Order: sequence, then structure tokens, then C-alpha cells
Amino acid sequence: MGRRSKRTQTRVPPHVSVARHLEEAVRLFGMGNLPGAEVAFRRVLGIAPSLPEANSNLGTVLLALCRPGEAVGFFRTALKGKSIPQSWKGLGDALGELRQNQESTDCYRRALTLDPNYAGAHSGLAARLVEAEELPLAVSHLRKAIALQPSNLDERCNLAAVLMRLDRLEEARETLSRVLEEDPGHRAALFNLGLCHRDLGELEQAKEALRLSTQGARPFPEAEVALAHTCLLAGEFTEGWAGYEARRNHPSFDIARRSFPGTEWDGSPLDGRTILVYSEQGFGDLFQFSRFVSMLSGSAGRVLLEAPPQAARLLQSLNGVDEVVSRGDRPPHDIHVPLLSLPHLLGISEEELARTAVPYLGVREDAMGEEMKAVLEGLDPGPRIGIVWAGEPTHPNDRNRSASFGDLAPLAEVDGLQVVSLQFGKAAEQAAAHPLGSGVLDLAPFLGDFHDTAAALSRLDLVVTVDTAVAHLAGALGVPVNILLPHAPEWRWMVEREDTPWYPTARLFRQGTPGDWRDPIQRIRGFLEDALKSPSFPERPSVLRP
Repeated sequence: MGRRSKRTQTRVPPHVSVARHLEEAVRLFGMGNLPGAEVAFRRVLGIAPSLPEANSNLGTVLLALCRPGEAVGFFRTALKGKSIPQSWKGLGDALGELRQNQESTDCYRRALTLDPNYAGAHSGLAARLVEAEELPLAVSHLRKAIALQPSNLDERCNLAAVLMRLDRLEEARETLSRVLEEDPGHRAALFNLGLCHRDLGELEQAKEALRLSTQGARPFPEAEVALAHTCLLAGEFTEGWAGYEARRNHPSFDIARRSFPGTEWDGSPLDGRTILVYSEQGFGDLFQFSRFVSMLSGSAGRVLLEAPPQAARLLQSLNGVDEVVSRGDRPPHDIHVPLLSLPHLLGISEEELARTAVPYLGVREDAMGEEMKAVLEGLDPGPRIGIVWAGEPTHPNDRNRSASFGDLAPLAEVDGLQVVSLQFGKAAEQAAAHPLGSGVLDLAPFLGDFHDTAAALSRLDLVVTVDTAVAHLAGALGVPVNILLPHAPEWRWMVEREDTPWYPTARLFRQGTPGDWRDPIQRIRGFLEDALKSPSFPERPSVLRP
């Protein structure tokens, strides 16, 4: 037998193989084939694990695949081999997605140290600065990014959004108008322009821009909700309530994440069925909309109201409610409905709203603890007002709607008036640090839940508060309340009026200039000084129930 010849194998040098795989990976990434690009870049790293370009590019692919945790390691490996701005920017993006904001900020700054003209790093740094509330500096970096990439219309929309947060509304409107000159269908620009018009009080223009922003192949629930809010702000209840159903698809509303077994009520006759009404959003919304629950009792067999524990004891005073259940409970029921859908399903107009009975919440004397009774009995017999200067700090509009103790302090200077603080949270510390704080009685430590807060409100002649849960609670109890509103108020307070159909005992005091509480506080102070001269002041309605 002849000797079998060996086949000669040609070996590809490693550097040639890496180059080929790297070229293929870049090509797949450029085509938008992210899974294919990931496989190709990993193949490169199987041959050359420390190659900076492959590590950085794979990090970018993983970011695009929404896997920032994995991307971080590859960007860090890339930076060990070569410190380049693209890798620092990529690491900043990944860390930002992971909410590691300070380290993300440092990465963008490192990228800009290496390349001051890196538009993407300016944009990324601006985003972190916005989150840190360093808005003027964010504007500076956004302007640099736009100067480097003038055709980037999205970046101009981002700039306008920050300008709006700085109350530079005319400047924001002009920026967005220029975007729309280049791209009339730019949905983000139309959306932001609608918000800008709304904050400027230009409601017809706001509605037009927001309606245009909703027109597109993909749903835009943020714009639909904003349009509904604008209609309600204008007093157009029918369209507003209907449009507000879009909140079901808005990720920031908890209704989008909740589900219940069985059928949701569509407004048809209840015919004796048991209905579960479940709460949503904040305590202010709960107190504001709970009035509508009573309207179900005539035709429903039983009405169940779900509520957080802090409000459960108080809501037991609501007429027509058979049982208040804890949030998350699933008692037997035939149908269910979210609380804030009731005005839509019931067809509530402004006229019908104004006719709803107020007060609709009350305090049960027998439900008050002995400590609370003793505290309230120890109040001065003379005129008393309660004050709240700040709302929940996590509220998206807290920077506009909250004031400070210093803003309300002039009320503590009114002779013959006892001032009581109902302020919760860290903001309550402001009173102790202010010269006039020593004259204010702090009731917050004695308020265990909203029934306790309602009991305190029932002993006051007037409440002065920013737009927070206490404003709605006082109104629902029928307690006189002066509500301080920012220049661009929430939809529920409408525009250019001092009264509200929601609460007949409420008076609205609006900012004349964004951020300036001095004028409305001085008007309230003048009202108090005049009222104290009247022999009929105070005249407190009773909100106590046996």
C-alpha cells in the first residue's frame, strides 16, 4: 500500500482573523443587526480578549440591547487598554442607566477632557446635570452639543424642556418653533410646545399642538394625558375626562401596572352588583375624587373602596361606602373600577360637580385617641390657622408647587392669631431654623394618619396650604382653606379664578410671577388682618360626626 499523503493546512495569522471578525462585527452593527453584532464582537474577544475597540463596541451593542449592567464591564476593560473619549462616554451612558449618576457624570467629564468637542458627551453630561437640578449648567452643555450638531432636532427639544423647567417659557417656545419650521411633524417638539403654551396660559394653542403630537403611528400616551389635562384646565370636562383614560397606558401612572380579576365597570347599570373602587395616585387625588364613590350606592348592591392604610379610618366616614379595604386586598366583588375614571363614567360636568355635597368627609369623635383630644383641647381659644408650605418632595412638580416656611412666615406676624403647623417630612425642620418658628405650634408629631389630620383641621378657623393633600382634605371637610398655587397650576384649579367648583370653602391665591410667593402671601395676610377686625370671625363649620 502506498503512503497516504498529509493535507497541507493554511493557518490564518491571528491578527488577520481578528481584523476580519472585527470588520464583520462593525458591518452587522451598522446594519442594525444587534444580536449578530454581539456574537461577532464576542468572537473577536475570544481571540483578543483585551482589544479596546472590540470591548468598547461590544459595550455599545449591549447598551443598545438594554443590558447596561453587562456593558459596564466591557467599557472598563476597554479603558484599561486605551483611554479614549468614546469609551468614557459609553461607560457614562451605562452607569447612567444604572442610576449611578455621580460616576456617570465623572465619565462624561473625562470624555470632554480628552475631546472638548464631543457632542455626545455634552448631551450625556447635560442629562445628568438635569437630574441633579443643575439646570443652568445643563443648558450650557446642551447649547454646546447643538453648536457641534446643529441638525440634531432632538437635542433642541431637550434644551427647550430644560428652559421650561427654568421658567424661561418664551425662550423655550422660540426654540421649539424653530424645530417645527424644519420638521413640522416632530412629535416631541409639538408635545413640548403644547406644554409651553399651557404654562403660558395659551390654552387654545396648547390644545392644538398637543392634538397634533398625538397623531402618529405609535401611541403617545404622555401627549394624550397632557391634552386631557389641558382640556380640564380650560373647564372642558367631557373631553378632558374621556381623554384622561389614556393614563392607563402612561408608565408613570400606577393604574398602568395594576390588574384585577373580573370585569371592569363601563358605566352601565349596576343592578345590585358589588363594585370595588380602587384608589390610584396620591392622597390628594383620593380625597378629591372620593366624593364620586357615594354616587354608586343607589344602584350598587355593595360599594367597596380600596385605600392606603393612612386614609382608611377617615374614609369610613364617606356616605354610601359599605367597606373600606386595604390596598392590595381582593375582597369578593362583581366588577371593579379605578377611582379617577368615575367622573368620566358618571358624566360629571362642572355644573354637576359644583352641586355635589360638601363636606363629604368627616371626623368621628369616638375614633379620636386620647392624646389627640388632649392636644386639640389645649389649643388657644382665639382664632387659629394651620399652615403647610411643602408637598411630597418626590412629586414631579414639587419645585414649583412647594414653598418654604420663610415664605409663609409673615402670617406668624399677624397679631392675635395662633399659627399651627401641619407640615410633615424634612421640610418641617425649616420652622425650627427660622426666627418666627418659635411662635408656631407644631402638630405634625401627633398626626398618625389622615383621620388625625382631619381632626386637627376641624379645630382650625382657616388653613393656608400649598397644593398638596391637606388642601383637598380641608376642602372635603368643608374647612375654610386658602390654597397657594404656582404660576402654572395643575389642571384641577383651572385658570383666572379665585374659587373652585371642587370646594366651596376654598379660595385660590395664584402666583403673579413664577416662583414668587410674596404677593399671594401678602394678600392672605391682608385678608387675615381685615378678618380679625370682624366680630363674626371666626365662624367654623362643624365637621365632627358622632
